[in-house]
Amino acid sequence: MRTQHLVVGYSITRQTAVSAFPLLGQGGMGAVFKAFDRSLNRFAAIKLLLPYLASSGAARKRFSREAQAAQAAAAVVGVSMPNLSILKTGKAKAIRFSTLNAICRVLDCQPGDILEFQTDGEEESPESETR
Repeated sequence: MRTQHLVVGYSITRQTAVSAFPLLGQGGMGAVFKAFDRSLNRFAAIKLLLPYLASSGAARKRFSREAQAAQAAAAVVGVSMPNLSILKTGKAKAIRFSTLNAICRVLDCQPGDILEFQTDGEEESPESETR
């Protein structure tokens, strides 16, 4: 099922005027849209529960618990929600050592437990290393 794009000018809540833009991504429970929060005058990402799950009390509770858990994790580690999302999806190009240290402190792990080395697509041949 593909979620339809929200219409520009659509109000997400009565308290906050938010204009929604294109769909950025979609998972099993929700869809993430680029949005502009007019009250804060900044862009944001908004995750919404998929329409076919909106009538399910269990789905709404799980969606809410996941949002609360992500916010708590971001606060404990000391990163913003957008940066936590980038780390979670594996799209981060770099990470500050202080952030890595905070994550490892919370997870009781070592950096090597959660990092994976990946090249930029250009691998050196063994011959070039010996020159």
